[in-house]
Amino acid sequence: MQLSSATPMNGLLISLSPVSIRQYHVFLASPGDVNDERQTVRQFFERYNRHTAQLWGVRFEVVDWENYATIGIGRPQELITAPLGRA
Repeated sequence: MQLSSATPMNGLLISLSPVSIRQYHVFLASPGDVNDERQTVRQFFERYNRHTAQLWGVRFEVVDWENYATIGIGRPQELITAPLGRA
């Protein structure tokens, strides 16, 4: 089957053309004792990116010390702010 630039499949219109996506970083800062709440925020954005964000041409990436700070020696806050140019 040959697909055109917009082919209906199972009731959905699938586009094979490149689409511009605006990516936003959501910086998540919180005390260490709210791990469950941080996981809830991450899960929300993962679901939103999978199911809704593409309709608006956006994508959200949660940035926090657990997934952003590079391996290094120092306090987690210093490892985050240094690459951002605020150290």
